Amino acid sequence: MKPFRFILSPFALLLGITLRIRHALFNLGVWKSTTPQIRSIGIGNLSAGGTGKTPLTIFLSQLFQDQNPVVISRGYGRKSKGLHEVVTGGEAEQFGDEPLEIKHNSGAQVIVCEKRVKALQHLKDTSSDAKLIVFDDVLQHRWVKPHFNLLLTTFGQPFFEDHLFPWGMLRDLKSRAKAADLILVTKSVFPIENSTAERYRKSIQQYSSAPVFFTGLAHRFENTQGELLKNPNSDCSHLIITGIAKPEKFNEYLGSKGISGSFHRFSDHHNFKDEELKAILSKFLKFASESSTLITTRKDWTRLSAKQKALFQSKLQVVIVAIELIFESDQHQNDFQQLVHQGIIE
Repeated sequence: MKPFRFILSPFALLLGITLRIRHALFNLGVWKSTTPQIRSIGIGNLSAGGTGKTPLTIFLSQLFQDQNPVVISRGYGRKSKGLHEVVTGGEAEQFGDEPLEIKHNSGAQVIVCEKRVKALQHLKDTSSDAKLIVFDDVLQHRWVKPHFNLLLTTFGQPFFEDHLFPWGMLRDLKSRAKAADLILVTKSVFPIENSTAERYRKSIQQYSSAPVFFTGLAHRFENTQGELLKNPNSDCSHLIITGIAKPEKFNEYLGSKGISGSFHRFSDHHNFKDEELKAILSKFLKFASESSTLITTRKDWTRLSAKQKALFQSKLQVVIVAIELIFESDQHQNDFQQLVHQGIIE
């Protein structure tokens, strides 16, 4: 794959030229960015998917719940167009899977709209009482300019070691890191050696002077309502279905619990078809035991239609692998929260 990507490097060069022209038009004021009247936080990355934006969005929505936050997202993967307010229990086709996951876990107001400026106008027109806006995946957008920007990059594939697509997985220039007020190295495995942390910070400092924090993911088993469950039986086979960008942490968690079974992996935001799920379930039930379950992620579960959910629930117990953002220590989390709080009130 790497030699193939090297062959495609001229296309990466072309993308780089295009991005430089686009950013120049914004920097020179030819294209205008809108700063929200309400205090706002922008969450984004430089790479294509899988950096942990959704867990962070949920974390911030819960952290600032006293500010009645509203989350504005593009709603990637939905079939609908225009502006929609996400409702609990809605369909991914209308809202997108990640906005539904954010709504389920945070309870915050969530709006999906391709044009973030239009969403801002909607808040003004409806006299929203929100005191904070959290923009999901906005670093590249640039038509809006949040008051405080958070850049995410993964521990396993940091942006400073990557290249522009299709040579690498970057969808924006490394120099855009300078727009960040804080940088999170996500999906870290704790504890991190001091020498490793220092190497990451020094590498990031080549592109940004923003403070750097390391975060990981904590996993747990839940039912569809979000209630904690005991570990599934490790002595039997389970039906495991997932369609997320980088499922390595999901796989590692199941392996750490001794859980195995019939694993079906799909691409991120996969649109599940009734026929494929029926075929998968029918084949699995031929050798399933009474203790067998369906194991999937919250994001995947929200993407299923009501009909598809009913199909699985009629045959198997459904186990959701839920995730949440964690810091290496309470002190690191407190420092992070303090910096974000200062950033949105100053």
